Formats: sequence, C-alpha cells, structure tokens
Amino acid sequence: MKSVHTILSSLLAGMMMFSLAACTASGTGASGSDSSAVQTDAVPQGRWVERQADGISSGLVLGAAPAALADGSLVLYARDESTDMPVTVRLNSTDNGASWQSETLDWAEKTGTLARWAARQDGTVAFTTTDSTLWVVQSDGNPVQLDLGVDGGNFYLNQMGFLPDGTLVAVPSGGPGVSLPGNILFYDVDAQKVKSWVQVSSGNQSWMGAGADASGENYYFGDNDIAGILPAGDESGSFLYYFSSNGDLCRADQDGTTQTVQTGFLSDPYSAQAAMGTDGSICYADRTGIYRQAQGGSLREQVVDGTGTALSLSSNYISQLCCAPDGSYLAIVSDGSMQTKLYRYFFDPTLSAPANTLEVWSLEENATVRAAIQTFTQQNPDCAVEYEVALQEGAGLTKDDALRTLNTEILAGSGPDILRLDGMSTKNYLEKDVLLDLSDLLTETPTLEKITKCYASGGKVCILPAAFAIPAIYGPRD
Repeated sequence: MKSVHTILSSLLAGMMMFSLAACTASGTGASGSDSSAVQTDAVPQGRWVERQADGISSGLVLGAAPAALADGSLVLYARDESTDMPVTVRLNSTDNGASWQSETLDWAEKTGTLARWAARQDGTVAFTTTDSTLWVVQSDGNPVQLDLGVDGGNFYLNQMGFLPDGTLVAVPSGGPGVSLPGNILFYDVDAQKVKSWVQVSSGNQSWMGAGADASGENYYFGDNDIAGILPAGDESGSFLYYFSSNGDLCRADQDGTTQTVQTGFLSDPYSAQAAMGTDGSICYADRTGIYRQAQGGSLREQVVDGTGTALSLSSNYISQLCCAPDGSYLAIVSDGSMQTKLYRYFFDPTLSAPANTLEVWSLEENATVRAAIQTFTQQNPDCAVEYEVALQEGAGLTKDDALRTLNTEILAGSGPDILRLDGMSTKNYLEKDVLLDLSDLLTETPTLEKITKCYASGGKVCILPAAFAIPAIYGPRD
C-alpha cells in the first residue's frame, strides 16, 4: 500500500486552488486512517477504465455520437476547423472506438459546412449544413439535397438519428414565419419523402436554437421542448424515445401516437446524454457516471462511477453518448475552451479493482477538487477516491449540521483523509491535533517556502494554502 505521504503528494500536485489538510487517526497524531485506506486480502479482478480516444485531432468539432455500422465498425463525422475554411471529414474505427482513422470526402465541397449528422447501419449518412440544408449520401457517394416540404422560411434540425428500420427521425425548430406540422419528423431517406410529423407537448420549459440565413443575417429559430431523442425498437417495431424538458421518458410512434413511459427518468435532461445499449437497455451518462436500465424495468444500475473521470468536471459538458458493439461506452465531452474530446469507457478484466480508497471532504462542490481527483486517479489507478460534498443541493443540511457530523467522524477515527477547509475554522482542528503534519511532504512536492511557512504552528505544517494572489499594477514606464 502507498504511504499516506505518497498519496497526498500525488493528490496535492494536482489541486492548487484551495486550503486543505490531511487527517490523522483520532487525536493521536499518527498518520493513517484504518477506515479510509482499505486493503483486502482478496482483491476483485476487473474494473472500468477511462481513455481518451486516439486519432482525433484538437481541431475537430464532433457534432454527434459515433454510429455503429453493420460490419461492427464505428463511423464518426466531424468538422475540421483547423483550416481557414471548415472541412467535413469522416473518421472510422475498427477497435470499438479506441483509435480512429480520418479521411477526406470528395463530396464535402458540394454540400457546405457540416452542422448535424446521423449515420445508418448500411453507411448512409444524413446531415445538415450551417445554412440549414438537409442532405443524404448513400453508397454511391453522391450527395442529394432533401426536401421536407416546409415552405415559407428556414428551419433547423436540432437533433437527428436513424431508427432500427432505417427511418430518419429529427427534431426541427422553425425560423421566422415558419409553421411546422409537428415537432418530431419521421423521414424516408430512400424514397426521399416525409413519413409522418408528430406533435408532442413534452414539458413546461423550452430552449431555442440560433442560426443565420443565406445573407448572413442572424436570427433565432423557434423553440422546442424536447431535451433529447433516443431511436429505439422492440418486438413491436421501430419507434422514438424522447426526453421532455422535465426529464420524463416518453415514446413517439410513426403513426403519431405518443405516451409517457416513465416520469422523472432524468433529473436534469439537459446535462445528461442517452444511448441504446447493445442489449436493448437504456443507458445515460451524467457527471456522476454512466447508468443503464432495462426497457420496461425500473431498477437502475451504475455501470461506471464518474468520480475521477472527465465526466465529473464542472468545466466539461457531456454532449453525446454511444454504446460500442463490445459493450464499452463512448462519450463526447466539450471542455471550457469548447474543444470536443472523445473518451472511451471499457471494462478491463486483467486489472484488479483498486485496493485502497482515499476519502476527500468539502463543504461545497469544488471544480478544482474534481480536476485534481481525475489527475490523481489516472496516476494512481490502484487507489480509488471518494469525494463527499456535505452541502448537496436539495439535501436540506445546514453548515452546522455538516460540521457537527464531520467532527464526530474525525474524533471517532472514521473521518476523511483530506479536508478542503474553505468556509471552516481551522483553530479547533489544530488544537485537537487531528491534522497530519505535512512537513515531510513539502520536500516531495514543489511549494513556495515563504508562503507555506506562514502556516507553520508548533513546528508542524498541518495546513497547506493551495492558492495565493499577488496584486499587480502595470502601465507605461513614464
């Protein structure tokens, strides 16, 4: 097992934005906590692993989740914005999304800049361009512009997908002066005709998409209260699951019938993304992890714990989710700089489950703690991290309640390993000698002595200020 100092050194190297301390066993001053650094003689084999996919350059904008083709490969279309003019490229993967090979497309110059897309199992791709035009490219490689039969202005396809029977389904929003026959469209791309429009009322909130017409004048398209779509099928045929703005799981059939399948399926449908599992289950990802639930069932299983992954970072936005043929998961994540990255989550049976657990505690959610945990778990895969945020939204717990519970746990020897001390008084913890002396750690982790020595007390350094600011004024020399 790693020593407490080694574990703290790895974690502190990644979290330099707040005050923190490490706890000792109850009142003894000895390092370590039997309750949090857990070791077992029989370590379970196998665990889920996060890896960023290879072969996807930073200049690519990924506008939709990878699609599985009939031959077991995956395809992904992207907009390359690393050049003066954006270029549409196709990426292919034959190893369930671990690596991708990019290719240019002869037909891309004829269609304009890629916006949204969806691919069918036979390789047919339907996509919209930034001028709101809908195209389809089939096996002959020739792009064909599709007419949806809507007159009197522009409209925008916010979401697209293919049903198992090959029908294209899309959620449009109409531009100024456009009255759409419904807010879900079923379209036959082979016959190039509309199969049906379905009108649904799916919640009490709505959102809007923005676009520009051919002249470049900006305007807003109409709103739509469908938070997400999930093409699906069962023994009855192909249909569409969709999520209302309230998080309800609903169903729309091509004959126009609709129904609510499960109320409150998603607590926040705009921060989660869903996909159909290879076994027909409904899967979704949010900041807490990846989950699955059987169709028609009510029991939900957390497959991947989001702690320590890119999913958990508040600076990231999960924009797409895909279930690969081998049962792994692919998530497209946009970071704070609006760069899109593709992460793969797969189960590795050759790796042992983490034998140790490090517990981190803070009063409130902290983005930097999340980022530090992600860095730490990548560098220390044999140690899991549990991050407890005391004042969760909606929990009804007061600050005094949270601190009272924390103090009881610390004095009983079952407290966390690392405390984020923002919003807390440190005097009592120092007087009770429940914080670990980090003096030795300072020789292992790069720090500024003039800063850290200000927190020395009684020959010990039990608290590290992980952030400091230097006021500065600049101006012309004269």
